[in-house]
Amino acid sequence: MKNEDIIDFSKLKDYLNENGLKISWLAQKVGQDQTRISQIIRNVNHPKTDLVARICSVLKVPPSAIVSFKLDENEKKKAWFDDRPAPFIVPENPTGELTYEPLWQLVSLYLGYINEKKNASYCVSDIFDRIEPYRRRAGLTYSFNKETLQKSLEARGLENSKPKRKRKYVAKGLTPEMRTKLKNDRPLNIRAVYDICNFFGCSIDWVMSYR
Repeated sequence: MKNEDIIDFSKLKDYLNENGLKISWLAQKVGQDQTRISQIIRNVNHPKTDLVARICSVLKVPPSAIVSFKLDENEKKKAWFDDRPAPFIVPENPTGELTYEPLWQLVSLYLGYINEKKNASYCVSDIFDRIEPYRRRAGLTYSFNKETLQKSLEARGLENSKPKRKRKYVAKGLTPEMRTKLKNDRPLNIRAVYDICNFFGCSIDWVMSYR
Protein backbone atom coordinates (compact mmCIF):
# COMPACT_ATOMS: atom_id res chain seq x y z
CA MET A 1 0.00 0.00 0.00
CA LYS A 2 1.08 3.56 -0.65
CA ASN A 3 1.75 5.82 2.33
CA GLU A 4 -1.21 8.06 1.51
CA ASP A 5 -3.54 5.03 1.70
CA ILE A 6 -2.65 4.22 5.31
CA ILE A 7 -1.24 7.44 6.82
CA ASP A 8 -3.56 10.43 7.04
CA PHE A 9 -2.64 13.92 8.27
CA SER A 10 -5.96 15.54 7.37
CA LYS A 11 -6.74 15.62 11.10
CA LEU A 12 -4.19 18.41 11.37
CA LYS A 13 -6.27 20.60 9.06
CA ASP A 14 -9.41 19.76 11.04
CA TYR A 15 -7.70 20.76 14.29
CA LEU A 16 -6.47 24.06 12.87
CA ASN A 17 -9.92 24.91 11.48
CA GLU A 18 -11.72 23.98 14.70
CA ASN A 19 -9.41 26.18 16.74
CA GLY A 20 -9.25 29.12 14.34
CA LEU A 21 -5.57 28.67 13.57
CA LYS A 22 -3.83 29.42 10.29
CA ILE A 23 -1.39 27.20 8.43
CA SER A 24 0.95 30.18 8.17
CA TRP A 25 0.93 30.57 11.96
CA LEU A 26 1.80 26.90 12.52
CA ALA A 27 4.50 26.99 9.85
CA GLN A 28 6.17 29.93 11.58
CA LYS A 29 5.96 28.28 14.98
CA VAL A 30 7.63 25.05 13.83
CA GLY A 31 10.17 26.72 11.53
CA GLN A 32 8.80 25.37 8.27
CA ASP A 33 7.65 26.88 5.00
CA GLN A 34 3.87 27.26 4.70
CA THR A 35 3.93 25.10 1.57
CA ARG A 36 5.50 22.26 3.55
CA ILE A 37 2.70 22.29 6.12
CA SER A 38 0.10 22.39 3.34
CA GLN A 39 1.72 19.37 1.70
CA ILE A 40 1.60 17.48 5.00
CA ILE A 41 -2.10 18.25 5.46
CA ARG A 42 -2.84 17.10 1.92
CA ASN A 43 -0.75 13.93 2.43
CA VAL A 44 1.51 14.94 -0.43
CA ASN A 45 4.63 14.86 1.72
CA HIS A 46 4.74 13.17 5.10
CA PRO A 47 6.94 14.56 7.88
CA LYS A 48 9.50 12.67 9.92
CA THR A 49 8.86 12.11 13.60
CA ASP A 50 10.84 15.14 14.83
CA LEU A 51 8.55 17.51 12.92
CA VAL A 52 5.48 15.62 14.13
CA ALA A 53 6.75 16.14 17.69
CA ARG A 54 7.31 19.88 17.14
CA ILE A 55 3.85 20.37 15.65
CA CYS A 56 2.21 18.50 18.52
CA SER A 57 4.21 20.48 21.07
CA VAL A 58 3.08 23.80 19.57
CA LEU A 59 -0.56 22.68 19.46
CA LYS A 60 -0.28 20.93 22.86
CA VAL A 61 -1.87 17.74 21.55
CA PRO A 62 -0.85 14.07 21.30
CA PRO A 63 0.32 12.80 17.87
CA SER A 64 -3.00 10.97 17.37
CA ALA A 65 -4.73 14.38 17.24
CA ILE A 66 -3.02 15.22 13.94
CA VAL A 67 -2.40 11.88 12.24
CA SER A 68 -4.29 8.60 11.94
CA PHE A 69 -3.18 5.19 10.68
CA LYS A 70 -5.23 2.61 8.83
CA LEU A 71 -4.11 -0.57 10.62
CA ASP A 72 -4.77 -4.20 9.81
CA GLU A 73 -7.98 -5.30 11.54
CA ASN A 74 -7.41 -7.22 14.77
CA GLU A 75 -10.25 -6.99 17.28
CA LYS A 76 -8.27 -8.57 20.12
CA LYS A 77 -5.46 -6.03 19.83
CA LYS A 78 -7.90 -3.15 19.39
CA ALA A 79 -9.81 -4.12 22.54
CA TRP A 80 -6.59 -4.24 24.57
CA PHE A 81 -5.56 -0.71 23.58
CA ASP A 82 -9.11 0.68 23.84
CA ASP A 83 -9.06 -0.19 27.54
CA ARG A 84 -5.73 1.52 28.23
CA PRO A 85 -4.48 5.10 27.78
CA ALA A 86 -0.99 5.60 26.39
CA PRO A 87 1.36 5.46 29.42
CA PHE A 88 3.67 8.39 28.59
CA ILE A 89 2.80 11.76 30.14
CA VAL A 90 4.10 14.93 28.45
CA PRO A 91 6.02 17.24 30.84
CA GLU A 92 4.40 20.50 31.97
CA ASN A 93 6.67 22.74 29.89
CA PRO A 94 7.72 20.70 26.86
CA THR A 95 10.38 21.91 24.45
CA GLY A 96 9.07 19.82 21.56
CA GLU A 97 11.92 17.31 21.54
CA LEU A 98 11.12 13.94 20.03
CA THR A 99 10.94 10.90 22.29
CA TYR A 100 10.14 7.22 21.75
CA GLU A 101 9.58 6.65 25.46
CA PRO A 102 5.98 5.46 24.82
CA LEU A 103 7.36 2.63 22.67
CA TRP A 104 9.79 1.48 25.33
CA GLN A 105 7.00 1.45 27.90
CA LEU A 106 4.81 -0.52 25.49
CA VAL A 107 7.62 -3.00 24.77
CA SER A 108 8.13 -3.49 28.49
CA LEU A 109 4.42 -4.26 28.97
CA TYR A 110 4.40 -6.57 25.94
CA LEU A 111 7.48 -8.51 27.09
CA GLY A 112 6.05 -8.93 30.58
CA TYR A 113 2.83 -10.31 29.13
CA ILE A 114 4.30 -12.59 26.47
CA ASN A 115 7.09 -13.99 28.68
CA GLU A 116 4.66 -14.83 31.47
CA LYS A 117 2.12 -16.35 29.09
CA LYS A 118 4.66 -18.51 27.26
CA ASN A 119 7.09 -19.01 30.16
CA ALA A 120 9.79 -17.56 27.89
CA SER A 121 12.55 -14.96 28.06
CA TYR A 122 12.06 -12.85 24.93
CA CYS A 123 13.92 -9.54 24.72
CA VAL A 124 13.52 -6.27 22.81
CA SER A 125 15.52 -7.55 19.83
CA ASP A 126 13.20 -10.55 19.52
CA ILE A 127 10.25 -8.17 19.12
CA PHE A 128 12.01 -5.86 16.68
CA ASP A 129 13.06 -8.89 14.64
CA ARG A 130 9.36 -9.57 13.98
CA ILE A 131 8.54 -6.09 12.62
CA GLU A 132 9.34 -6.17 8.92
CA PRO A 133 9.78 -2.68 7.36
CA TYR A 134 7.69 -1.77 4.34
CA ARG A 135 10.68 -1.44 2.00
CA ARG A 136 11.77 -5.01 2.62
CA ARG A 137 8.22 -6.35 2.33
CA ALA A 138 7.91 -4.52 -0.98
CA GLY A 139 11.11 -6.11 -2.27
CA LEU A 140 13.18 -2.94 -1.94
CA THR A 141 16.65 -3.28 -0.46
CA TYR A 142 18.55 -1.55 2.32
CA SER A 143 22.27 -0.97 2.04
CA PHE A 144 24.38 -3.10 4.39
CA ASN A 145 28.06 -2.76 5.15
CA LYS A 146 30.56 -3.09 8.02
CA GLU A 147 29.23 0.04 9.70
CA THR A 148 25.64 -1.17 9.75
CA LEU A 149 26.82 -4.61 10.89
CA GLN A 150 28.56 -2.98 13.85
CA LYS A 151 25.40 -1.02 14.70
CA SER A 152 23.39 -4.21 14.49
CA LEU A 153 25.74 -5.93 16.94
CA GLU A 154 25.65 -2.93 19.30
CA ALA A 155 21.84 -2.91 19.20
CA ARG A 156 21.92 -6.52 20.37
CA GLY A 157 24.64 -5.95 23.00
CA LEU A 158 27.15 -8.02 21.02
CA GLU A 159 29.59 -5.32 19.93
CA ASN A 160 32.62 -7.10 21.44
CA SER A 161 31.74 -10.59 20.30
CA LYS A 162 33.85 -12.37 17.70
CA PRO A 163 32.08 -15.02 15.65
CA LYS A 164 33.88 -18.36 15.36
CA ARG A 165 33.04 -18.56 11.70
CA LYS A 166 31.91 -16.17 9.04
CA ARG A 167 28.16 -15.91 8.75
CA LYS A 168 26.11 -14.44 6.00
CA TYR A 169 23.97 -11.56 7.27
CA VAL A 170 20.24 -12.16 6.84
CA ALA A 171 18.07 -9.08 7.18
CA LYS A 172 15.39 -9.54 9.79
CA GLY A 173 12.92 -7.10 11.28
CA LEU A 174 13.69 -3.43 11.86
CA THR A 175 16.99 -2.37 10.34
CA PRO A 176 20.00 -1.56 12.56
CA GLU A 177 19.60 2.11 11.60
CA MET A 178 15.98 2.14 12.75
CA ARG A 179 16.85 0.49 16.06
CA THR A 180 19.62 3.02 16.67
CA LYS A 181 17.27 5.92 15.94
CA LEU A 182 14.63 4.53 18.29
CA LYS A 183 17.21 4.06 21.02
CA ASN A 184 18.58 7.60 20.67
CA ASP A 185 15.35 9.53 19.93
CA ARG A 186 16.39 10.43 16.40
CA PRO A 187 14.02 11.34 13.52
CA LEU A 188 12.42 8.38 11.81
CA ASN A 189 10.34 8.05 8.67
CA ILE A 190 6.64 8.05 9.60
CA ARG A 191 6.17 4.84 7.60
CA ALA A 192 8.47 3.05 10.03
CA VAL A 193 6.28 4.25 12.90
CA TYR A 194 3.26 2.95 11.04
CA ASP A 195 4.90 -0.48 10.68
CA ILE A 196 5.52 -0.60 14.44
CA CYS A 197 1.95 0.50 15.22
CA ASN A 198 0.55 -2.04 12.79
CA PHE A 199 2.50 -4.84 14.47
CA PHE A 200 1.18 -3.97 17.93
CA GLY A 201 -2.23 -2.73 16.77
CA CYS A 202 -1.79 0.60 18.55
CA SER A 203 -2.12 4.30 17.79
CA ILE A 204 0.92 6.49 17.24
CA ASP A 205 0.66 7.74 20.85
CA TRP A 206 2.04 4.36 21.99
CA VAL A 207 5.19 4.78 19.88
CA MET A 208 6.23 8.44 19.98
CA SER A 209 5.62 11.72 21.78
CA TYR A 210 7.51 14.87 22.78
CA ARG A 211 9.25 16.27 25.83
